[in-house]
Amino acid sequence: TGPVALDPGMDLAMLRARIETEYDFALRYDFDDTAETAQFWYVSEEKQEPRLGRRYEEPGADLESPLDIARQVQDLYRDLEGQSGGLAQFL
Repeated sequence: TGPVALDPGMDLAMLRARIETEYDFALRYDFDDTAETAQFWYVSEEKQEPRLGRRYEEPGADLESPLDIARQVQDLYRDLEGQSGGLAQFL
């Protein structure tokens, strides 16, 4: 799936439906489950390279890189619940 083209006049129900079909993978994660959040990406200070950390076993979670697309999609999906109108008005 490529990027989703967003139209400011798009109905919020349509956007929510598109999330359900085009970003359904993101809705399957349970971020309250520690197994789903056990690892995190960060950039090492010394070598400036990406590394994978273990959130509950070592320090460094405060350095986490913002690679949380699934979490952001879920947040948007929840924020759209019960809303009506167009995308521009919502934003």
